[in-house]
Amino acid sequence: MLAAEHPDRSFVWLDVEDDADLAGDINVENFPTLAVFRRDRLVHFGVSLPQGGIVTRLLSYLDADSETVEAEEAVTALPTLLAHHSSRMSAKTG
Repeated sequence: MLAAEHPDRSFVWLDVEDDADLAGDINVENFPTLAVFRRDRLVHFGVSLPQGGIVTRLLSYLDADSETVEAEEAVTALPTLLAHHSSRMSAKTG
């Protein structure tokens, strides 16, 4: 599993239909679509095969010097939305 192979990274699965409250109005052209952030900078947004080796190669290619890619605001806002959601969930369970 990717998360076990990359303990220094965070992985979040969002379904644009089931998680519409978080995903907002993200327009996905095809499935699965992968968004990769370095901190809060979007460095990849596009279709990717859901195979561990392919995603691992993509992650190793997207290093700290990767250029920021442009996407709709609903995509670029995901890190902030997820952090806010996570802190709300922690407050509810804490």
